[in-house]
Amino acid sequence: MHTGELKLCVIGLGNMGRNHVRALASDARAALVGVSDPSLDARERCPLPRGARVYDDWRRMLDRERPDGVVVAVPADRHVEVAKAALARGAHALVEKPIATTEAGARELMAAATEHRRRLMVGHIERFNPAVRELARQLAGGDAGRIVQLEARRHSPYRARVDHVGVAIDLATHDLELMHFLTGARVTRAHAETRRVSADTREDMMCGLLRFETGAIGLLDVSWMAPAKRRELSVVTERARFDVDYLAQTLVVGRGDHVRRVDVERAEPLRGELDAFLDCVEHDAPPLVGAAEGLEALRVAIALAESGRAGEAG
Repeated sequence: MHTGELKLCVIGLGNMGRNHVRALASDARAALVGVSDPSLDARERCPLPRGARVYDDWRRMLDRERPDGVVVAVPADRHVEVAKAALARGAHALVEKPIATTEAGARELMAAATEHRRRLMVGHIERFNPAVRELARQLAGGDAGRIVQLEARRHSPYRARVDHVGVAIDLATHDLELMHFLTGARVTRAHAETRRVSADTREDMMCGLLRFETGAIGLLDVSWMAPAKRRELSVVTERARFDVDYLAQTLVVGRGDHVRRVDVERAEPLRGELDAFLDCVEHDAPPLVGAAEGLEALRVAIALAESGRAGEAG
């Protein structure tokens, strides 16, 4: 068990990295001692708490600061390289989703965490959304019966992105991880139709169809070509329907003709995620969303992307 103030570093100062810096700066348990990004513009645009040092080289930062925990928020194709180095230096690691861009890379990270006896957590942030937590609580009660169908819609407006992954790995992994969590089952079949609009190398839009071990069916509608952001999940059980709006943090439950909105206490999911990671660092607690969960979401996302590519007309 670690005692005293926890030393944290953040690697990567893009949108998510800056949000991690903001949240950690006001966390009573953590001391943000260093941040790193090769981009001068990114470093200059990131407000820092007093005492945090800025680096252009993350390796030098890790060697100098010797943090207890590291948040890895670099592009997904660099997750394995950076997180493995942090684990080898004795730091617990929170890796933004997806865990990696290949199954082999995800397994490398799992092996590194085991070898160095460090905790590896994956940043599937929707697990910490208060509406999702309430949904999971209600499903666990058993009154609604078994899950028979799940449907997720995740839309984002287009913005320039790296071209090494498409929406299946970049966006759908959020909902795939949640579907695995809620059903407690693996996907046995996955099919997708995809379309490339803004680039030739990866899909911008995907409609996916899943079959789980339990017999439940999953539907995915994912796009970064939409006019507005939408984040929604519907779960149909034998005796009820649950509708979650991730952004509004609302949960609506329907049973027959009776529909009611459940009271959900709003909270920032990122703070819940970081609090769980700090438990890993301070108490060596198992992560709520670990490498195995990250790998399973990635496995299905890759299968969906490959299915879409195989079916494309050209």
